[in-house]
Amino acid sequence: MNRFFYLCFPTLVWLAGCMVTYSLEALTPRAYDETRVLFDFTVAEDREAWTLRSQTRMEPVKDGVAVTYERFEAGLGLERWPAIFITRNSGRLGEGDFSGYDTLVVELYNPMERPNDPSRFSIHLRDGEDSRVSLRSVVVYPGEVRRVEVPLRQYRRYIDISDINQLHLYANEPEEDFTLELRRIELGITVLEEAEGVLERAREDLERAGRVRGGNLRAVQARALVSEAEAFVEGLRETPPAGSHEVEAARRHAEELGVRALRVSGRVSELVAGEDLGIDGVGLGLVPVSPMKHVHLRKGELEGEFASSVRLHGAGREYVSVQVAVFPFGGDLEQVRWELSDLVDGAGNRVEGTVRVLGYVKTQAPLYPVRHVGWWPDPLLDFLDSIEEVPRDEVGTLWVTFEIPAEAPAGTYEGNLEVSGRGIAPRSLGIRMEVHPFTLPERPSLPNAPAFSDGWIRQLYPDRAEEMVRIFEDWFVGEYKLNPGTIYSRNPPDWSVERLREFREMGMTAYPLFYVHAPRGEDFDARDLDRRLEAKIERARDHLVRAEEAGVRELTYIYTFDERPHHEVEVVYGTAARLEEEFPDIPRMTTAFDRNFGTRHPQGEMIDMWVPLTPRFDIFEPVIRRVQQKGTQVWWYICLEPYPPYANWFIESDPVEARLLTGAMAASYRPDGLLYYSTNRWPDNDAVIAEGPRTSWNPASYGTYNGDGCIMLPGPNGPLATQRLENVRLGMQDYEYYQLLAELVGADHPEARVPDTLVKNLVTYTREPAEVEGERRRLAEKIIENL
Repeated sequence: MNRFFYLCFPTLVWLAGCMVTYSLEALTPRAYDETRVLFDFTVAEDREAWTLRSQTRMEPVKDGVAVTYERFEAGLGLERWPAIFITRNSGRLGEGDFSGYDTLVVELYNPMERPNDPSRFSIHLRDGEDSRVSLRSVVVYPGEVRRVEVPLRQYRRYIDISDINQLHLYANEPEEDFTLELRRIELGITVLEEAEGVLERAREDLERAGRVRGGNLRAVQARALVSEAEAFVEGLRETPPAGSHEVEAARRHAEELGVRALRVSGRVSELVAGEDLGIDGVGLGLVPVSPMKHVHLRKGELEGEFASSVRLHGAGREYVSVQVAVFPFGGDLEQVRWELSDLVDGAGNRVEGTVRVLGYVKTQAPLYPVRHVGWWPDPLLDFLDSIEEVPRDEVGTLWVTFEIPAEAPAGTYEGNLEVSGRGIAPRSLGIRMEVHPFTLPERPSLPNAPAFSDGWIRQLYPDRAEEMVRIFEDWFVGEYKLNPGTIYSRNPPDWSVERLREFREMGMTAYPLFYVHAPRGEDFDARDLDRRLEAKIERARDHLVRAEEAGVRELTYIYTFDERPHHEVEVVYGTAARLEEEFPDIPRMTTAFDRNFGTRHPQGEMIDMWVPLTPRFDIFEPVIRRVQQKGTQVWWYICLEPYPPYANWFIESDPVEARLLTGAMAASYRPDGLLYYSTNRWPDNDAVIAEGPRTSWNPASYGTYNGDGCIMLPGPNGPLATQRLENVRLGMQDYEYYQLLAELVGADHPEARVPDTLVKNLVTYTREPAEVEGERRRLAEKIIENL
């Protein structure tokens, strides 16, 4: 491993410590320089201070207290949100001033022997003005101890953490009884830990800067930073900060040192790598990076190794991508340009590629935990043919994609990416592609329902609305094999027979006919629902005439009752029965929830496609398998939930999550399809993206959720992919590898299964791109062996 990688790999870790530090994945206790224990549940008075809502039980155990949340049943007058909670009036929260701390830590243990549904367990805070936040989707698997960290500093935007009035630990309409043991609740600050991280990095940089030619200036800078960090750390150890003002002042100083250390680290990396590459003066280096990794702007955060070549592999009809970070030496780079050749084999066969610039959007603090707030990579800017400037302390990143033709002969294909800047010598990256002797299918094996709305397109392209809607649809269906239409359409689509045929040719596998819904609770009006339903049925008859002529009637389905809770599902069955009477051949889909998936309801067979949230595939897997064996489909979906460590498609989610969710996770859990409520939600933007790499795009696509319901963006010439969308496609291709191997050796053959090292369960899975790529290589080899 070269010195550049050794220098840069740890940087992201300690930089994140300079921002909001959290980890829902940490399984071992973490050291705090100063903590304030709020509750030690082995002490009787700590247990007795809490109030229990109905449907909640508490009893002391050896290491704390066991809290049982009882199953919710509608119509029985039961508590919908069983909880234990404590208020400031109890005297146990002190003055409720948490502002001197950045993390609330709740230590939990799951004593249960069976999986439970943890996605509905929340840690909830309210301030004196009744503003509130919740850390949702807290997951604790059986036999597991977790220290769940609530990022208080990140929540300052939403509540007054100097005036905390209530703390709730609650479940939302739990589908089954479940028990968690509470062991400890504490407040922590991490300033000393952050400062020590900066000091450690500065010392490493000082040592390396002294070893290279021309490193004296960097060594002086590193030595000065070491001295300042040592003094700062020593001062914190001798006199820990007291009170919110001192803590904030110390944290700001730690962040300032962190930014300076990042800059020094980038410069030292430049010296070390420049000497290795023989670069003297202004120049550039190329660093290949997996598409499953974020490449952040600052040079000191770059993770990877300089290379003169990269090796890729793929099958016919497969898209294969790699990121190439452009690393400046000796100064700013101007007018960065590139030229990508075709990949050519010995017989002259070609694989063409494209280059897009990785763009960045600026986030604000969301309600789910994130590593940092600020610039994040996401859009792929296909309209840029150069990067005007790459500052010396940053990197520019190119997203290189090859589309392997279905008819491409197997073999080795070679080409080249050349990158240059104004006044500097170009640098080349050789690319070698191994094309496998098999081809992926034309249509995806895993059905999908990713809602696509033309309304947002019409809003941003008012003068070219019809043209742009068509461009977006063709791109969405043709290149990404995602189905058109929106599950929330009140009426059947107005596509012509010709257009329906075009969609089918492009690879469409399903589309929604219309959506049925009704208000909940006291607002429900049965006669109004019947009236609207009959009108929809009448309009559907007209559309189905065109669908039959186009040969796509069998691709239609009807979406009903979005996320209706299990105590209000009776109307779902009644409506589905009416639809079955009118259209017996058209499947009925719902994200309404019945914990029995219709198996105990006399009209249960009226639902053809159940769509639960992904976490429910753990608790309800036995009943899901029984339902699937009877021929009823069970899909899965994500949306604003689940929170980390579950896989999701937020901008801040690791890109590998998008790939696994449509690839190895889907192959492991075997849902019958994937639903996503929106792919192009653009509520807070009034112009397309027309600049980069930094863009002015507001990524808050649903409230404070960055990128939720939005995996493609508008550019000056049409649609722009995101890094997340690219990984969705990569995952869909991984899924095809599993399917191909299963067809050759049998679905139950060990070689066709997803290894636990890749996906153990929905919160325990690899985040290492090399492991995902290694599995893909294994699958390819086994497919070839069994052809």
